Amino acid sequence: EAMLRGRVLGPLGMDETGLADPPGQAPPHSAAGDTIGAWRWTDALAGAGGLRSTADDLLTLAEAAARPDERAPALA
Repeated sequence: EAMLRGRVLGPLGMDETGLADPPGQAPPHSAAGDTIGAWRWTDALAGAGGLRSTADDLLTLAEAAARPDERAPALA
C-alpha cells in the first residue's frame, strides 16, 4: 500500500483510496437488499481487489487514465 500511495494515489490526490474503508462508505448489500459484511482480503490478495475507494477518487483515476499527459504527467 505504501508504494501504491507513493507512486499513484498520492500524485493523483486520491486521499480516500486504500486498503481501509474510506469514511462515509456505504455498507455492502446482498442481491436481496440486505446489509452484509464487507469482504476482507489478506495481504497476499489485496492487489486482486482489496482497494476501497470513493466515487470522487475513481473519477480522478478515470480522468488520469483518459488524459495522462494533462492530469498525471508523472504517470504518463
